[in-house]
Amino acid sequence: MISGNLSTELTLSKALAFCYGVSGPTYKGFLPLHANNKKVTDIIIEPMSEDDLDGVMEIEEVSFPKCWPRDLMARELMNPVSYPFVMHGTVDDKKQVVGYIVIWIVHGDAHILDLAVAPALRGGGLAKRLISFALRFMVERGTVVVSLEVRRSNEAAIKIYRSFGFNQVYVRDKYYGDEDAIVMSLALTEGLNEEK
Repeated sequence: MISGNLSTELTLSKALAFCYGVSGPTYKGFLPLHANNKKVTDIIIEPMSEDDLDGVMEIEEVSFPKCWPRDLMARELMNPVSYPFVMHGTVDDKKQVVGYIVIWIVHGDAHILDLAVAPALRGGGLAKRLISFALRFMVERGTVVVSLEVRRSNEAAIKIYRSFGFNQVYVRDKYYGDEDAIVMSLALTEGLNEEK
């Protein structure tokens, strides 16, 4: 079971509600999704590589007012505490990057630094699958708590995080320069291997 602050509980089945066919560091076999009249099939989440950077940056640049520069994203591939993952899928018969997540894990604490899905594919559950994958990955590595920052105006992301049991901890004033960040946290208290 995964537990959040203030007795918010998240069961394995909820945390992995969108994950199927888990094996090793690559997660395959997800059911197809439909988003904005587009079908996404052959979904795979795997470690990000240099070959993925063009697709990742294409999504990054349209997703955030102040996006990460390419060299910063590339450095995450070499950072020993960073775990960048990319989600590939087939859309209109073309395999492409459809989303990604970057997390850090340091001494039992994890932090979600970056998460985005291609704009044309939002609303179809891809972000939830990335978060489900990341939570399992964190627990497998002994993580006890995960935190993140999200723009106060990003109501869709806040709603998704809350659905996983994340709670608001505090607000960082002007964290993004032009806007405050809501800091959210989730306590991971039990391993995901013990499905109940």
